[in-house]
Amino acid sequence: MKTRWEFLFECPNMRFERVHKYEATITSEQAEAFGLPVQTFDARIIIEPDKETKRRNIEQTGSLKIVLPGDNKQTRDLAFWLAKKVEQQITFSQGDMNVMYGAVMGEHLPDSPEEAEQLGDKPFFAEAHMVEVAPTATFNSSSFQKVTGLSFPPLVGQFLTSNKLVNRSPEIRAPWLFLSDRGI
Repeated sequence: MKTRWEFLFECPNMRFERVHKYEATITSEQAEAFGLPVQTFDARIIIEPDKETKRRNIEQTGSLKIVLPGDNKQTRDLAFWLAKKVEQQITFSQGDMNVMYGAVMGEHLPDSPEEAEQLGDKPFFAEAHMVEVAPTATFNSSSFQKVTGLSFPPLVGQFLTSNKLVNRSPEIRAPWLFLSDRGI
C-alpha cells in the first residue's frame, strides 16, 4: 500500500508554470529513523499549481503531494518532514512558498485487490491542526508618550525598518543576520 499526502501551499511572490514531479531517494537509515521498514525507496513529490489562485494578494496557490510506501500512520512524520524540506528549499532558492499544515488530506493507494478490499469505501483521511488565536493586544498610549527623539536609540529605528523588510527581500537577510549575530 502507498499513501498520497496532500498539503496546500501558497506563494506570495512567485509562480509555478506547470506541474513538477520529483523522486527523492530515502535511504534505509532515513527510513529507519522515521520508523519505517529498513529499506531504500523513492518518495514521489508532486507540486501541482492551481489554474487560478484561490486567495487575494497571493501570486499562486496549489497542492504539494507526497507519495510514500505504507499507510498514513507509518508515513506521517516522513511526509511532514519532506513537505517542510521542499518548502525550505524552494523558499531559499526561488521565492516564498508557504505550506499550510492546518488541514492536510490524503488517500491510501492500494497495491492489490486485498488491500482495496481492506480499505473498503474509506481510502481517504484528513488531519486538522488548530491553534487558539490570542486576543489582540490593546494599545497603551502612556508608553508612546514617554518616547522622545533623544532617548530613542538610532539602532532601534534601523531594527524596525530592517525587521519589516527581512521577509520581503533576500538581499537584506544576509547583512541583517550578520549584524544580529554580533549583537549589533
